[in-house]
Amino acid sequence: MAIKKSLACLIIFIFCLLFFSFRLPEVPRGMTIDEAAFGYNASLISQTLRDENGRFLPVFVLSLQGRDWRQPVAQYLQVASYKIFGRSLLNLKLVSVLAAAVSGLLIYLLAVDLKNRLLGWAALLVFITSPVILIHSHLALDNIMPVPFILVWLIGLLKFEKNRSVKFLVLSAISLGIGFYAHKSMRSAAPVWTLATAGYLTFTQIKDWRIFSLKNYRLPVLFLISIAPFYLISPVLDYKYAGAVYGTQNLSTNSIYDFFYFYISNFDLSFLFIKGDTILHHSTGRHGMFLLITLPVFIYGLFKSFSLKNKFFIFLAICFFAGPFFISFVGSIHRASRIVFLTPLFALICGLGIIELIKLTGYAFKTLTVLLLFLALFNVYDFLNYYWFRYAQDTYNIFYSPVGIDAYKKLDEVSKKENLIPLISEDLLKTSGDGGAVEDFSRSLYFTRPNKYKEGSKIIAGTAVLSRDSKKTDAEKIETGANGYFIYTAQP
Repeated sequence: MAIKKSLACLIIFIFCLLFFSFRLPEVPRGMTIDEAAFGYNASLISQTLRDENGRFLPVFVLSLQGRDWRQPVAQYLQVASYKIFGRSLLNLKLVSVLAAAVSGLLIYLLAVDLKNRLLGWAALLVFITSPVILIHSHLALDNIMPVPFILVWLIGLLKFEKNRSVKFLVLSAISLGIGFYAHKSMRSAAPVWTLATAGYLTFTQIKDWRIFSLKNYRLPVLFLISIAPFYLISPVLDYKYAGAVYGTQNLSTNSIYDFFYFYISNFDLSFLFIKGDTILHHSTGRHGMFLLITLPVFIYGLFKSFSLKNKFFIFLAICFFAGPFFISFVGSIHRASRIVFLTPLFALICGLGIIELIKLTGYAFKTLTVLLLFLALFNVYDFLNYYWFRYAQDTYNIFYSPVGIDAYKKLDEVSKKENLIPLISEDLLKTSGDGGAVEDFSRSLYFTRPNKYKEGSKIIAGTAVLSRDSKKTDAEKIETGANGYFIYTAQP
């Protein structure tokens, strides 16, 4: 039995890995500046143990000329990827693919443990076909990083209920604590979910709430104590890395109406199921954060959670609607990339809706189920077909193209083959702005400590120079295959 379960887990993981990595190099066409910042510092830290500011293995990395902090989970997983598989844009994105694939396996295991294999398959299919998940599995960003930690938090909580072993409760707390630092959005969700978990343990595990003693409340207290270090250290980290934890925005609102406007916008049905994120880096613009066909089964799943009085699903529903609470104080509207953490909860509730819908008898209900199945197939096909085969072309203009990668690769090959010292023009080393971040990343894949060449000076014998100047005459010119980049070699 154990062998069959392990084999099933392996098959599901491999399937998820293949699914999320399909057309990974082609979609999207290019990269964002945040991906470039992650990749640049992953290269530097993997080679020198220092970030772009010279800090030794910092918890948070300050990037983009001091404009933004890189969160540690994604950054150091990318460092590990570079150390294991080598430095490349593909291996940078592989981290997000692995996070999505692991999450797919975890949500299946959680759903099976929660009910049965049918729920496992239903939740898995909703999860992997959610646009917000597939899109972020192709981006080397940290938005998707909290998801596996959220699932381990829920698995630990469920395992504790079934096995009564406090080690699962501690694991649950630690996982949610790590998730707190996986993405900035979790500064909103994790504290709310911490309180919700303590409340859930109080409601389900304590028979008489009126007995106020440590022994009686030991389980919620244990959970709070286990996660407390992650919160207690946050002011220290925010002081050392100014703004890295809590940012520069204060939790304030002009009025109660503004708060509810921002809060309710997170559950705007047109945003969730039709338009998606306002920024096309995180959306197709024609598909919601979740597929439209999942709306009826999500609503039905919510209904069955409460009608069946399933405590765990009621807990999931509460966490779903409570998660964006603090985000409402910072004025975030229709940003699916900031509430990716809702996806595993959504998929589980949808899964419940699906398996309960299948149970309905009668001609009308069976007809409805078949109709929803056909609509689901069409909706899934429409999204996958568009994202895999048309999205890259439609959005190529909003992504930066790291064309310099080919030039730096060619310089590395030529200098090694002909035993020349590689030099890089100061003009390429001094690029600024968003394009400069992409240039820094492209160069760092092959040269973390580049030797400089001053434009206008004579090319010294025994060197190979990479320059944007196409008219140098004092050395042999070599084509790089990258538009606007030229290599000049001077034999010793």
